[in-house]
Amino acid sequence: MSAEKSPADPAQREERAPSGQSRPGAKRRTIFKVIGLAVLVVAAWLGYEWWTVGRFVESTDDAYVRADIITYSAEVSGSVQSIPIEDNRPVKKGDLLVRIDDTAYLAKQDQAKAGLASAEAALANLDEQIGLQHTQVMSAEADLSSAKAQLTFARANAERGRRLLAKGSATRVTVEQNDMNLEAAEAAFNKASAALKLAKGQFDVLASQRQQRLASVSDAQATLKLAKNDLAHVEIRAGYDGVIGNRGIDQGEYVTTGTRLLSLVPLQDIYVEANFKETQVRHFREGMKVSVSADMLGGIELKGHIDSLSPATGSEFALMAPQNATGNFTKIVQRIPVKILIDTPDTGEAPALRPGTSVVVEVDTHQDED
Repeated sequence: MSAEKSPADPAQREERAPSGQSRPGAKRRTIFKVIGLAVLVVAAWLGYEWWTVGRFVESTDDAYVRADIITYSAEVSGSVQSIPIEDNRPVKKGDLLVRIDDTAYLAKQDQAKAGLASAEAALANLDEQIGLQHTQVMSAEADLSSAKAQLTFARANAERGRRLLAKGSATRVTVEQNDMNLEAAEAAFNKASAALKLAKGQFDVLASQRQQRLASVSDAQATLKLAKNDLAHVEIRAGYDGVIGNRGIDQGEYVTTGTRLLSLVPLQDIYVEANFKETQVRHFREGMKVSVSADMLGGIELKGHIDSLSPATGSEFALMAPQNATGNFTKIVQRIPVKILIDTPDTGEAPALRPGTSVVVEVDTHQDED
């Protein structure tokens, strides 16, 4: 029996050997097919994403968080009396930031008030004089009217006396008396006329002085206004909600007009300034949705929208704008600043951004076709 089995064993081994060797190759082919299919699926998916979304997305990492930071400076000179705020602390609109010693400015205000009171008193006194002088003018006018009437009467009597004397109905003594009365009436008229002229002249002088007194009152009022303005500026208050930063003074330090004191950053009103290439902004429109991601937020994506596009490229606002009217010219793609407002999400991540930090901005221009 052993002799009968021995020939069959080698044949069986020969038949089984090829099938055993084909199994690893089949597995490899299957793996390659699966990998190839996966690559095709991924490539197709990426191609679909690029065709439907990617080719419409414009992005830039030349973007920074901005805020309208206000730097407060001293508007009056003096020693810093108190600074009731600290660096990097939030403040509310109207909160006191810095107070400068007001002793000298209170004295100036009192001095200005006294000067105004003196000027107003002088004006009131002059107005009384003008009133009295006006009465004198009216009295002189009445005296002149009376003298004029008496002169008219005296002239009529003198003429009548001469006519009667010619007819023999009057004596020469009567005529001479009438002439004397006429001369007296003329003298009285001339005196009254001169008195009226003098009274009016004095009235005009007083009226001219009143203009000077009015100017003195106006000058005193302006001085008082300036004193009050200086006194009001000894206290510097926050113009809006924000966070204090870059404080450059200490209590007791003497400051002069224009000395920088501190800065106020409105973190609630931050925005993004993204500098896109001029070839990217063709389809940009105000209101377009924007995705913003910042390193300081660990990759958290914020939503925003385009607020506006700059009316010129960034280089046009430089102190020295580039001049290309030379023999050598190299074309450089310019960038246009785009202002983006952050639509604060419910997570409240937007206020965590800080002005000056860099972000990556993406704009889906496919919105333009919706």
